[in-house]
Amino acid sequence: MTVSEKVAHLKGLIEGLGITSDTKEGKVINVIADILEELALDAQDLSNELETLSDYVEEIDEDLGAVEEDLYEDECDGDCDCCDEDCDCCDDEDDDIEYYEIQCPHCNEIVVLDDSIDPSSIKCPACGKEFNAGE
Repeated sequence: MTVSEKVAHLKGLIEGLGITSDTKEGKVINVIADILEELALDAQDLSNELETLSDYVEEIDEDLGAVEEDLYEDECDGDCDCCDEDCDCCDDEDDDIEYYEIQCPHCNEIVVLDDSIDPSSIKCPACGKEFNAGE
């Protein structure tokens, strides 16, 4: 039985027992039954709204999945089965960059550089002073 059905059954029992609002106790019992009926209706309304919202969220999730597929269909995250030996979509792009370390002449910190940085004008991240790697 649903909560609404149980409350209706309770109201039937109250009526069947002949409990009326003529006595103080009867008034209290009838008010309690009325409150329970309102709560049961509110709970049913919330349940219906929750079901509607759940369906709506499920539709949004499906639509978002379709958008993600369209948006990212050509991208490879490197963790896929699409690649074979000739495929370079999963190759690490940083493999071609060479890194080297030099010591800042001002603070003696080790600075890591890559080949894209101009060695004639290096700013030390530790002390903030500029220096030339050739010095």
